[in-house]
Amino acid sequence: MPASKPRDAGPTRTTGTGVTLALAEPVGMITLRGDPGTETLVQAIRNAFGCAVPEPRRIEFGDDGSVAWMSHDELLIRVPRNNVETALAGLEDALGGEDVLLSDVSDARVTINVRGPSAREVLARGCPSNLSREAFGPGNFIRTRLGQVPVAVWMPDQESVSLMCFRSVGEFVENWLGNAAIGPFPGYLDS
Repeated sequence: MPASKPRDAGPTRTTGTGVTLALAEPVGMITLRGDPGTETLVQAIRNAFGCAVPEPRRIEFGDDGSVAWMSHDELLIRVPRNNVETALAGLEDALGGEDVLLSDVSDARVTINVRGPSAREVLARGCPSNLSREAFGPGNFIRTRLGQVPVAVWMPDQESVSLMCFRSVGEFVENWLGNAAIGPFPGYLDS
């Protein structure tokens, strides 16, 4: 499963406005806390996942996973669910001498996919971040709020938004998105 193409876990919900919402297939998630600038860590990420360590507010996709910038000392690694133990063991081996913390957080969060030409507008109805095409696009990764709930958001492509939230508020976020996806959309983010 390429990390850049999120797959849906089950049925999708399509609104009358052409926006589709779906809970994403569960993925493995590993939190890595440490200095993302060390050569050892940079090499470990490149070797394990085939991508670079992301710059702030970015996500990098590789053949074996994705790596997202969460903060100045935290990365979130997303891998196929059945590869978590292997990825953790490989990272622990590669980073043995580094001052890092690795933790499997696969069960902590869920991902919801929002697709369609108005995907940005759906999120903009309750997200204080600038989601215009000039400010936010594929490769960007932001931590923000949606309906007063902390979320992380990225775009796999220009008409798809993936949103990650804590599992405990996942149902609320799904319902919130469903209500926000009811049109019409004025197109104010199209500029």
